[in-house]
Amino acid sequence: MKGEPKLTFADWFAGIGGFRLGLERAGFECVCACEIDGKARTVYRRRFPDAGEKIPFFGDSREVDPGDVPDHDLFVAGFPCQSFSVLGKRKGFADPRGTLFFEVLRICEAKKPPFLLLENVKGLLWLDGGETFRSVLLSLSELGYRLQWQVLDGGHCGLPQRRERVFVVGSLGTVPFPEVFPFLEKARFGAEMGEETQYVNTIVAGYDGRGYGSSRPYVLDLRVAGRKAARTPPRRSPVRPLTPLEVERLFGFPDGWTAVPGLSDGDRWRLLGESVMVPLVEMIGKRLMESLEEKGWIGLRERSEAR
Repeated sequence: MKGEPKLTFADWFAGIGGFRLGLERAGFECVCACEIDGKARTVYRRRFPDAGEKIPFFGDSREVDPGDVPDHDLFVAGFPCQSFSVLGKRKGFADPRGTLFFEVLRICEAKKPPFLLLENVKGLLWLDGGETFRSVLLSLSELGYRLQWQVLDGGHCGLPQRRERVFVVGSLGTVPFPEVFPFLEKARFGAEMGEETQYVNTIVAGYDGRGYGSSRPYVLDLRVAGRKAARTPPRRSPVRPLTPLEVERLFGFPDGWTAVPGLSDGDRWRLLGESVMVPLVEMIGKRLMESLEEKGWIGLRERSEAR
């Protein structure tokens, strides 16, 4: 209802703003963001002009003083996943990028946000026989968070893309435990649109900076929210690169989200490939919001003021 307080969030490792876009659609309010990649920051600022103007927009997380981070209800982080991905070397915490997870712990230990929403690749679950994911869960538990998680992909939110990611929701023991997972329903695009659908993510993830390589069929005709997401490829070639516009649609971004002066198609492909599926974040955010409303939790700032 109008006038009711919004739940706030800190957007860490923000990329091009996929988490923010999805959570704002779910009714949350962003109070700060953090992203080190210059090209991602360019897109983020273009789409969210308040970043760096009305709200703090940090660069290197390792240089952020927690005292400069505004209080918030939800800490959000799609912490860098290259070290955990099946496409990478899967070094986990042995990779400097993997250690950025400890930046999540550092900020959360200092700020104690009531809720967390973290995202990473599915491979995090079995890396080192599950020890890396176990370390993640134990580290968060030691900070007082109760945790729930699920592997989700595009089929859970109506996007014809197989891009499995693990989402973790945490809540401090001093606040209600929200019932967010499991999401059980999943669209069966392969049955509806042909088996070619299963190769969407193979081609998206297979971009190596020079081009795509695949001997598998290319998706012929995908539709997202009534719009054609991918065009039929020329008959002379069964495989062709997805255009940035097509990738934006497969991730649930508005058309032209990454069409920012100074960015090449390669830049846009990379930034989108490192992002999240917006409708999936929105779906999780709405479930979280609805559960907290049912439990009568009104937000960190309002609870503090009431004391």
